Order: sequence, then structure tokens, then C-alpha cells
Amino acid sequence: MPRFALLIAALAAAALSGCSTPTSPLIQQVDGTPDNTLVEETPTRVTATCVSTSPLSALEPFDSLIFTCEELGTTAPLSEMNDAGWRLESVNVGKQSNLNGVISMPITITIRKLF
Repeated sequence: MPRFALLIAALAAAALSGCSTPTSPLIQQVDGTPDNTLVEETPTRVTATCVSTSPLSALEPFDSLIFTCEELGTTAPLSEMNDAGWRLESVNVGKQSNLNGVISMPITITIRKLF
């Protein structure tokens, strides 16, 4: 039975050590250095507005867009913001433009910190 208790303690320690998330290289400060401190430490229920760094088009799907969140001082794809506890609240599609036959639209999103 003591070996079983040691195994449980070791598994618990491993699980707890995995709870701290290392800085994601995809979440960056506006100056380009990796940092997700403010993104993760923001209190719950706070909202932020983020603007896509490039327009949405047939050449670049929504999942690959990078968003600049001035309020948070970060630049990140939506998937990384989701991992940090943020959820998409609204999407605002700007005026479309046509460049060389490719229609593109700027995207502004509002995200809310849930956990």
C-alpha cells in the first residue's frame, strides 16, 4: 500500500507542475517579445477589443489571423487567446476591399476573459 501512496503523490505532483503554462511564443507583446502575463492575469469578465493584423480573405482563413489587442498590449491568434481563458464575444467585419480579384475584409473582435 505505501507504494501506491507514493505513486499517487508522484502523479499529483506531476499534474500540479503541468498547471503553470509557459509563455506561448504565439502571444507576443506589441513590440514582438513573447509575453502572456497580462493576457493570463487579467481579472475575469473583462473585455478587450482586438484588430486583425491582416484582412480576412479567401487566401487567409479566420483561424490563421493574428490579432493585436492594444488594451492587453499583446498580439496573438484567437486560438492562443482561447487557451489563456478568453472567449470570442463578437466579430465586426469592416468594409470589404477588392485587391487583384481577392475580396478581403478587416476584422475587429471583442473577447471576454472567462477564467
